[in-house]
Formats: sequence, structure tokens, C-alpha cells
Amino acid sequence: MASAHGDLRKLVKNGKLRGLVGGVEQQMLGDAAAREEQKRHGDAVMSKVKATRAGPPIFDLIVELRRGALHEWRIVSDVAGAVDAILDRQAYACQRRTRDPATGAVFLAADHLA
Repeated sequence: MASAHGDLRKLVKNGKLRGLVGGVEQQMLGDAAAREEQKRHGDAVMSKVKATRAGPPIFDLIVELRRGALHEWRIVSDVAGAVDAILDRQAYACQRRTRDPATGAVFLAADHLA
């Protein structure tokens, strides 16, 4: 068990901590792949470099807590898939859990974070 301050997107961007989620490496794309990426993302400028996950994440599960949201947390059960989605500028799946402070009842909902 470990903790890192910030959400998963910030963790992926943090050069010192992103090794916890598999690290990030730059991949060179050929012309056809670069054009396809440009079309997929609607970019004005074509880039032949793409960030990809370097290896498997250390953690199987991530629990995101947000400052001030004492009764809400997000569970990311597919860490590798979520990191890949973040690097591909896509939304990633998570489960949002909320607790009613009056009754202690916990509610679950599927969510996608953009």
C-alpha cells in the first residue's frame, strides 16, 4: 500500500512517481501511424512521437480520494488500461463510491473520467 497526492492523471504526468503506474516512454511512429493518430485526435499538427506505457503498473488497484470529498472515492481496477487511456487522451473507467454520512450506506456507480 502506498499513497501519492493527486489523481491518476497527475500521477502519470509526475516524472518521479509515474514508475508506479508502469512508467512512460516515447514511441516513434511511422508516417501512416502518425497520420492515423492525427486523424483520430483531430490534431492540426502531425506528431511522429507518442507516449506509451513502458511496463506493467506496480499496483493492481488505485483508490482516488479528492480533497474535501470525504464521503466519495473512485476505484480504478484496470490500472494498465486507465494509464493507456490517459496517454491516448481518452476517458478511463472507474467505479465511483459514495457514502451517506447519516446512514453509512455506500452507493456504487460506474463512471468514466475524461
